[in-house]
Amino acid sequence: MIRTGVLGLAALIGGCSSSPDVETTAIAAAAMTELARTLPGQRLCAERDVAPWTPAVETNRIDPPPPPGFAPLLTSGGSRGGGALIGDTVGTVPIRNGADCFDLRGPLVIDDRAMMEVHLPGIGWNAWMMRRDDRWVVVMVTSSVYPG
Repeated sequence: MIRTGVLGLAALIGGCSSSPDVETTAIAAAAMTELARTLPGQRLCAERDVAPWTPAVETNRIDPPPPPGFAPLLTSGGSRGGGALIGDTVGTVPIRNGADCFDLRGPLVIDDRAMMEVHLPGIGWNAWMMRRDDRWVVVMVTSSVYPG
């Protein structure tokens, strides 16, 4: 009886949790689709492995202020993300490993808001998103600078 109850509870918990990589991929898809939209005709690809986001004070980076309502993402002390992208594409962009591919950092997520950094040489392109109708939508983009 107890054994059946434990197995049932494990199945219930397992069925309710979603994979962090699924959420990371959905957020990355929104970010990379927006990047592709702003860079028409460019050959783009994204690295499969996603690094955790690192605060500017821990790196040599200058960040602009976050958009209104997004500051808690940077100050909550919660998960900094990281993981792996699932599938062969993220949004409209192929997933590959290579020096010419963008690497992603994050995402930071609280409730219906998220931020993911698309890292370019010397700059971080930050996609700020809101969840609308069960999908992530980029509402603003900012750039961070990695001097020297």
